[in-house]
Amino acid sequence: MFKGLCLKLAALLLTIQASADNLYRYKNDVGGTVVDWQVPAEFAGRVYEALSWQGEALKVVALKL
Repeated sequence: MFKGLCLKLAALLLTIQASADNLYRYKNDVGGTVVDWQVPAEFAGRVYEALSWQGEALKVVALKL
């Protein structure tokens, strides 16, 4: 039983870390900073940052003209 619990916990931690790689930070229409799992389409053409699970900016994505 303990081994099964450990396997489930390990799978949960791997899932959390995999999804945490997809945080983004962007400015909304009123200038507030938003951190979310996705960038809405209306903000995708603006500058936004891809974040690590620790909140560090990994990549800055800017509008390319």
